[in-house]
Formats: sequence, structure tokens, C-alpha cells
Amino acid sequence: RLWVGPRQAVGLRTESYDMTNLKYESTIAVDRTELDDDQTGMIKPRIRDMAVRAMNFHDNLCMKTLSAGLTTSGYDGVYYFHSQHASGDSGNQSNYLIQTCVTGTIPTVAEMQGSLTSSITKIAQYKDDKGEFISVDAMSGLLVLANPADAFKWRTVLNAGIISQTDNVWKGTADLITTPWVPQTKWHLM
Repeated sequence: RLWVGPRQAVGLRTESYDMTNLKYESTIAVDRTELDDDQTGMIKPRIRDMAVRAMNFHDNLCMKTLSAGLTTSGYDGVYYFHSQHASGDSGNQSNYLIQTCVTGTIPTVAEMQGSLTSSITKIAQYKDDKGEFISVDAMSGLLVLANPADAFKWRTVLNAGIISQTDNVWKGTADLITTPWVPQTKWHLM
């Protein structure tokens, strides 16, 4: 609103999502003498591997949750990927798009570019709980999550200067993270 007179503080809209904070552990039993006498050098790499797995554990939980987005409800009571998300005066908003492949089930680079275009266009239209557009620049800080098998095509879409003798307008638009938790030919834009 135009600032005339005293400020009119408006509270934040509250949403809730219950999550149980579970405890996890991983233990191996090693006698002190086995550690000291490890002649093949196999114990310390196992311990190092456990540390790496612990470091990546929360990332893997996030990826598992994201990959279950078509069957797991979010804070608003509908599946995470759904066409009926609403918050306050936002109206129904969809974060679920289906990519169509003309030739079979594996998308071409051109089809991936078209799908990226549709997704960014959709993000640019998202509204907040007051019915206002969320982002002036829908293309800042984007991240594509994709399967490693699709990495080459996504790197082409996101990094190549020229594709099929045409300037690539999507160059530098998003960063790429590959993970086996995203099924091949599926992808997420965040």
C-alpha cells in the first residue's frame, strides 16, 4: 500500500507441516588390534565411507522425498507435484508439468529446451498468498535436478552457446545437480 499515515503491520500467513525428527545410526565393530594390524588397508576406507554417507544423508533424504512428490502430500494437503496448490489469495497454481516426447520416450535437446521454457514461464506466474506475483526475475537462482543419464543433454541445454546452429537463450539459466533419485527422463526445476 502507499505509505500514508502510521504503519499497518500485517502478520505472516502460517502454514504447517508436521515432520518427525528421527534418529539414525550406523556402526561397525572393529577390535583395536584389527585396526592397528590392518595389513590390507581396508578398515579406514570403510570408516571414511561411513563419514561420507553421514555427510550426504540429509541430501539423500531430500532427494527421496522429492522423488515421491507424486504420491506424498505437502503442507497444503495435496501431493507435492500437483495442479491444485493454493495459499490465501494465490488461486490454484500448478507445479506439475508433463513433458511430451515426439519421438519415443527419451526427450531430445530441443524438447528439453521447450520443457524448460514452459517450466520457467509457469514459475514466473506464481503468486503469493496476497495474490501478488512472487518473482520479478523468475530466472534467478534456478536449479535443475536430473538423472545422471540425462546429464549430457541438460549440460548442453544449460551451458552450450549454440544448439542446432541457433543461439541458446537458456545458457547459464540454471545450475545442474544430477542424482539417481530422479528417474531417467524426469527432472525438477527449483
